[in-house]
Amino acid sequence: MLHRHLEDGFADTPMAVEDVLDHGSVADWRDLAARVRQHPYGEAARSLRQVLAGTYMYGTTRIWIEFLRSLTGENLKINEAARKRWEECAKYGY
Repeated sequence: MLHRHLEDGFADTPMAVEDVLDHGSVADWRDLAARVRQHPYGEAARSLRQVLAGTYMYGTTRIWIEFLRSLTGENLKINEAARKRWEECAKYGY
């Protein structure tokens, strides 16, 4: 997926990973998963952890936390403050 804010070569930045999680296709998700699986502590995985630590996307966050856990055994947690902000926005249709 061509990131809307960055040029080619920046696919593993937190901004690009967040864009893939939020707007990417299944093929984009597969590509990200393959990069993280290949290097569970590499740049894409670090960016994924950073995005998951700071945001909440309904359904998406849980899937990716479990994916990372399956690769590394990490006990990652959902950011409860971000989840609560999401719920408040969802109540009002944002």
